Amino acid sequence: MSVNGGFGVMVQISEQTLQEAVESFVSTQARLFKVDINRTIPLSEYGIEHSLILATQLANPKISLLTPDAIDLVFTVGAIARYQTRMVAVPGGPTPTPPPELDVMLQGQIHVRVAGAFVVAADHKYMALDLRHLEIRSFAISVGSSNVQLPASATAVLSALARRSAVYALSKNVGRIPVSWTLGTDIPILGHLNLPIEFSYRVVAQGNERALALLLRVMNEPVDLDSVRYALDEPSDTGVFLELSLINYALGRLGQALEGYQIFPDSGGVKGDLIFHDAHLHVEPGSFVLDNIEVQSRTLQQVERLIEKLICTAIDPCDAYCESVFETVLEWVQLDQLANAHGRFSPYIDSGHFRVDASGISVNLAAPVALLVFLAADSLIPLGGVISVVLMVVGKVLADRAVENMIDEKDWQLIIDQPVPGTGLQARAIPRLVTWPDGAFAVMAELHLTPVS
Repeated sequence: MSVNGGFGVMVQISEQTLQEAVESFVSTQARLFKVDINRTIPLSEYGIEHSLILATQLANPKISLLTPDAIDLVFTVGAIARYQTRMVAVPGGPTPTPPPELDVMLQGQIHVRVAGAFVVAADHKYMALDLRHLEIRSFAISVGSSNVQLPASATAVLSALARRSAVYALSKNVGRIPVSWTLGTDIPILGHLNLPIEFSYRVVAQGNERALALLLRVMNEPVDLDSVRYALDEPSDTGVFLELSLINYALGRLGQALEGYQIFPDSGGVKGDLIFHDAHLHVEPGSFVLDNIEVQSRTLQQVERLIEKLICTAIDPCDAYCESVFETVLEWVQLDQLANAHGRFSPYIDSGHFRVDASGISVNLAAPVALLVFLAADSLIPLGGVISVVLMVVGKVLADRAVENMIDEKDWQLIIDQPVPGTGLQARAIPRLVTWPDGAFAVMAELHLTPVS
């Protein structure tokens, strides 16, 4: 099975990129990771009350991906406690002088395990780390003030309060940490399948490298989660993987769409509208294949022909007189197969731009049609149509770009340009490399998170 495990679309986000995303979220949303507690504990029978103010702040997140689907988060915990004991004045007596306030600094960390969840945003979804049902793996805190010595009981109380504050901040204040942009749920080139896209995820690893695989089942295709494999080219990459069977389905629809598709009026010195006919394409590991495509003119043309007729006049049953007569005939004809092409071609990335290597395409001309119909500008159609197919899938899933028709422009410098919900950050990814892992076509990209301007 393919590296996708059969899933039509897979996005792999490296652990390194996720670390940057979580750090950015915690930095921009620091207020959510802080909890203040103000408690007054009266001991009326002794005429004493204790006042405690505890401010707890979580910071410095560290994410760890654990196969097959666990995600661990570790935060440093810093807390400042201000403690004071006050004596209550007896009736008619003087107010006792309160003892000085005691400031205590505590330091430690909390380690929690969470699950991923896909969150609905309008008609899209994004993945978030669900902190609402976290599992506490460990919590440790100690007094950081060297000039303060607290009894064990007091330390235990402060530790319990700081732990409660940390859990409250994560599960209530924060709730979810977004780790992806919104993913589209409709891919135009696939047509109206009437099948909801199913979202799931998996943690994949290779050696010490780990990545989060977002998996989209788009055509009710047979899938196997255990077959999903790590396939990033570099540890810092974000990878987009398309199942070859999905691309072949899309190329079949592209072939149908190309039937009668107008190329250029008056191309190659031939009057009339040139159209494509009988287009068949498919993808194989390593390249796309143009099985056949023809160019025709769909405009009927008036053609003048001079024909010779032989007219015979019978003199008697055994004799006849014959003569040749030349006659001009006007006919309307449709030009057929002005050219056809076939061969292999491969998309590649050049300085962050999609290009096509069309050197493997053979063009046969049956009429004086200019070569630019096929070869100019990397053969915008049909090769540009194939790039359109790839961008329709990648663009719609990753960037919600409504690429509804075949396009001539292939210079998509940003294959991802989407806000990350609830973070104030924009995810921007520049394509870096095209690869062909087992059973898939993939684009490796450099992902950057920047503040939304």
